[in-house]
This record gives sequence, structure tokens and C-alpha cells, in this order.
Amino acid sequence: MIPQQQFHSYLVSVTVTSAVFAIYSVGCFQLPIVDMLYTPVSEILQLGIAEHDARKDPSGALRLFREAVARLSFVFLPSMVLLAIVAPALIRFLFTDRYVEATPIFRLALVSIPMSALPLEGVMRARAQNRFMFRISVLKIALTVPLAWAGLRIFGPIGALGGWICAEETCRILLLRKAARLFGTTTFGALPRDVVWQAFAALAAAVPAAVVLRIAGGPLLLQLAATGIVFAIAYLAALRALGVLPPVRAWIPRRRPDLVVVQEAA
Repeated sequence: MIPQQQFHSYLVSVTVTSAVFAIYSVGCFQLPIVDMLYTPVSEILQLGIAEHDARKDPSGALRLFREAVARLSFVFLPSMVLLAIVAPALIRFLFTDRYVEATPIFRLALVSIPMSALPLEGVMRARAQNRFMFRISVLKIALTVPLAWAGLRIFGPIGALGGWICAEETCRILLLRKAARLFGTTTFGALPRDVVWQAFAALAAAVPAAVVLRIAGGPLLLQLAATGIVFAIAYLAALRALGVLPPVRAWIPRRRPDLVVVQEAA
């Protein structure tokens, strides 16, 4: 896994100057929110699917997978759009103006975020698909080497990253097709409908966020904060208008009536 994940970086490092590779490394930087959310959701999903399988409830396992995808995409899809909008300002804020040329590479790297909303490894482990996972790993590195090399030769360093992303997403699509067959449904049938509305809401929220970033002045941190706040409000408002997001009052915990009676009796 490690050689495959880092192959594009190794390839670029031995073919370009140190200054160019520094820009490339900055462009490949990703905020840790993906791993922070993906790993625990995938592990919990694995246990949940195993419990449904033990009860002979395949529909419950599919429903659990859809819920996990919907919750991850609720964060990942808008994160990708927002980071693409603020990419130049974010790189300048984190790495100074010297690395602003890394913006196109950073934006391309963001393309891999939406597919991370599919906790497929948890499904494969829950269904004991170790041999299939091994074959996918072999295929992944077999695709990564030629695609990254060809991308580097044709498009330069950004092409190496593009080749790696193509290999990654191709194998994740194969994993999704396998998971759909395990659930007894089609590839698109395994996905929740909320993903479409979340994508639409994120794109709608990009417009006011881009306007705010363009007209906002002051320190970079203030620009990033203002853009993020406007984007979040617009994203949630769009989901609410589409009927996907419940009203705020539904998020407030309420005491159960039977507990209230017991407390009053006490």
C-alpha cells in the first residue's frame, strides 16, 4: 500500500528540481479531516454489517451503508468545493506566497475526496473479501505505475498526480460494484439519494462563497473565515430548501415523556 500511495511523489522527486518538488509536495497536501472521519466510520460500519448479517438482514446492512455514505458525503462534498474555492488563499496562509503555484496541483488532489465518502473497505472486511481486496491492491499498483509515468511525461508533475488519481478512482469504482453485488443491488442502487442533493447544494453555495472571497479584505485568516462561514450557511440553507436537512429544532435533544414522569414522581 505504501509504495502505491507514494509512487507519484517518488517519481516526481527523482525527475524534477528540489524547488519544483517542494511546490508539488505542497500541492499534494490534504487536511486530515478525511482520515479523521473515514477510518472510524469504516470500522463501525464493519461491525454494523456483521451484526445485520448475523440476523440474516441484508436490507439492514445496505441501509446502514447508505447512511454511512450520506453522513460522510455531507462533509466531504462541501469540503472539496470550499477548498477548491479558497485554494490560493489557503496555500498562501499555510505556506506563504512562495508556494502559490501549487494551487492547480492542490485543486486536482481534491478530486479524490468525494470517493472517500464510500467506506468500502469496511464492507469488504465485514463480508470476508480478503482475496478480492488483495487482487484490487495488485491491480491498483499495476495501474499506478504506468499511469503516473505517462502523466508525468505528457503533462509534467501534475500529470503524475492525475495518473495516480485515475488508478485510485478506477479501483474504488470496482470496489463499489463489488459491494453493490454483495448487497444484492446495482452500483447506483447502493448509493443514497442524498448524495445528489448534497452535491447540488455544495455547488450552489460556491457562488456566494466565491463572491465573499473576492470582495473580502484584511488578513488571509479573516478572508478564509468569512468565506467558510458564508459557504456553510448557504450550503445548509440549500439543503434545508431541498428538504434534505431537518429543521434546527429536530437537532435539539428532548427528554422522553416517561422519564419526565419518573423524575416528577421522584
